[in-house]
Amino acid sequence: MHEDPTITDDSCDEFPFAGAYESGALNGVDHGKDCAQVTAVKKGSGTGLPTVWPTVAVIGTPSGNEKCVRGHIPGPLNSDLGGAYGNFVISARLADDDAFRLQIAS
Repeated sequence: MHEDPTITDDSCDEFPFAGAYESGALNGVDHGKDCAQVTAVKKGSGTGLPTVWPTVAVIGTPSGNEKCVRGHIPGPLNSDLGGAYGNFVISARLADDDAFRLQIAS
């Protein structure tokens, strides 16, 4: 795994989510290095991880043909996001192959 030394407790996560049929792994991607790469950018301090790490920067020059994006983010933020996705799946009572829409809001 490529680690970003500017991120304490660097952790990698992918989009689309590993639990979705659109994930890189389910679409022929064997390793996260084959995804487009982004890294979290620290903008503040404190305990509110989403406000401390609010944006991402692209690493390298993606071709636009990658089947996924791998983000380097702090481990606790990765856990928070994964937990929120898992809670959404449960609360929305999603069954295998159910469709859902993801809307990003700031």
